Amino acid sequence: MAEKAKEVKKEEPRKPVYRARYGNCSGALWVNETGKGKMLSATFQKYYKDAQGNDKNTGSFGVNDLQKLRLCVEDVFREIVVNGRKYTEEPGNEGDV
Repeated sequence: MAEKAKEVKKEEPRKPVYRARYGNCSGALWVNETGKGKMLSATFQKYYKDAQGNDKNTGSFGVNDLQKLRLCVEDVFREIVVNGRKYTEEPGNEGDV
């Protein structure tokens, strides 16, 4: 008997629900499913080119990056304060108290 081929489901890479970018610094807001429900988290990184011209990123920031990083943090924080509930509430519960 011929065995049925197993379907391989590829998980699509997660995407942030919000991004902020100032120069070479960026911030992203993510929704994570946990045992306690949906939770928000933020990540920040800096983009640069290495000696060979390849695009790279890092979580390390120099003195000249800090102002741009601050703007990213403020922007992502503002998004959480203003719109955070829309990312974490279950659909259909909009009218519940």
